[in-house]
Amino acid sequence: FPVTIGAESSGKSTLAYNLKQRYFRISTLIQESGRMLMSHQNLNRNHFEDFGLKQYSNIFLNDQNCYRPFQFIDTDVGITSLYCDEYLNLGFELEILQRLRVKEKYDFYLVLAPNVKFVQDGMRIHEDQKKREEFFNKVLNYVQKSGVPYKVIDQSDYDERFNAAVEVLESVFDLGETK
Repeated sequence: FPVTIGAESSGKSTLAYNLKQRYFRISTLIQESGRMLMSHQNLNRNHFEDFGLKQYSNIFLNDQNCYRPFQFIDTDVGITSLYCDEYLNLGFELEILQRLRVKEKYDFYLVLAPNVKFVQDGMRIHEDQKKREEFFNKVLNYVQKSGVPYKVIDQSDYDERFNAAVEVLESVFDLGETK
């Protein structure tokens, strides 16, 4: 399964949703759990543990019960762990997130560069472009260490990003007649 990851406001959710729409006959969408569960910015360790558990369980349950062979996943537990450290500045990975992260198995990462316009949704903490790029580098380091194949999508236009992602996915996966 391909996973869209990247810094805040890099278009992960938008791209995952649009890819699901394009390949609707063969795919499902696993949305980012943290965003759906987040109700405030007074976050603590328990919140991030909940986000990771929910994300992992959504992916696992969908994989077990889905009749469509392809999932588009908006963010994984590893990225939840990176965000946890960004928000809480712990300096270490929470044990439950680490356990879940090592169980995750993905086929491909679409890594979105932070070069689209930042949109504040009330929960994001990195409006500064330099901070977005620093976090992007952490994401890229995480992906490189994972050993999972990836492609950085760095077009600054959303339509061009989508087209680049489609081109990459169709070169990596046999998507057949899915349009």
